[in-house]
Formats: sequence, C-alpha cells, structure tokens
Amino acid sequence: MRDLNNVKAEEMIQTKEFLVFKDKLVEYLRNFIKGLQRNVGVIEELLRMFPEEPIAQALAKVNNYEMSLPRMDVEISRELIEEKTQGAAARKNRAAALLFTVYVILRCF
Repeated sequence: MRDLNNVKAEEMIQTKEFLVFKDKLVEYLRNFIKGLQRNVGVIEELLRMFPEEPIAQALAKVNNYEMSLPRMDVEISRELIEEKTQGAAARKNRAAALLFTVYVILRCF
C-alpha cells in the first residue's frame, strides 16, 4: 500500500508494474484467506481462551471508528453499531466478534 502513495494512482494504474503489484496483492490476500479457512478451528479455540477485556477494548475502538465514518443519506446510531459488533459476542461467539473486528480494522487500511 505504501507504493500506491509514492506515485500518482492514475499514472501507476497504467503501468506494467502496477499490474504485477496488483496480482501479487490479490495472491497474498487469497493465501491469507485460505490460511484463515484452514486454521479456523485453532483460531477459534485461541480466541475462546482470550481474556474479555482486550476484546471489549478492540470492539470499542471498532465502534468509535465506525461512528467516525461519513455517511450520506444514512443515519446511524451508536447503539446500532454496538449491536452489530457485540451481537456475536452476546451470543457467546467471541471468535465471530473478533473476526468481525479484524475485518473492520482491515477496512481502515
């Protein structure tokens, strides 16, 4: 992502280097997702053993980030966002709540 900031995006998109970069990024993301899928059981077990406080802190940061996003034609309340992020945790599925948090964090980049 750092490389995208070094050159104007319009110019870079038209270059062969960008296409190579894009292909490498897509391949990296595919491998990342495959790794998550292969190790979902281990990840879920580790997340179940994770203390509540860091998860609550991470979810609070996600809620703050979601509230900071500008939205057009949509009014959203903090309660709605908290329900969305903590709904999985309330159902005792901390792994789903934390994976949702990771998803939102990745959206920030």
